Amino acid sequence: MHTTLQECQDALDAARAQARGLTHTLAATLALMYPHAAYLVLRRDPRSGELHLDSLRTAGGGTLCSFGELDLLPELTDPVLRMAWGQTDLRDPQALLQLLRELDRLGPRSEGSPTPRRNRPTRTRAPRRCCASWSTSTRPSRRATTGK
Repeated sequence: MHTTLQECQDALDAARAQARGLTHTLAATLALMYPHAAYLVLRRDPRSGELHLDSLRTAGGGTLCSFGELDLLPELTDPVLRMAWGQTDLRDPQALLQLLRELDRLGPRSEGSPTPRRNRPTRTRAPRRCCASWSTSTRPSRRATTGK
């Protein structure tokens, strides 16, 4: 089967649009699970480029919970969101991480991207942190992204 460049671009654009929609579903889900959290903080390994879960932060940048300390996330009780996730159990942090990695693999993202671009130069070999916010009234503080 041959595919034209335009057909491929259309498919990629459609996949990115679906990923943006799924990102909104994820934000709504985390907002219900953690009503006092405003940001999901991720780390990107500087060598492998892999994403890792770091923490959930408050609007002021305080750590609400660290993923290294969690066995399971809270139960999702909203029936509409529960149905949107199908068989995926988002109480499992590894399922959440797998989803975020799959979204990340779609490539370049639009504005408001929760992950930094891979081709940006880094000054250190320390893991890079990035934030995804679901609060419409807040912006990531320096403390939220650096932990300082």
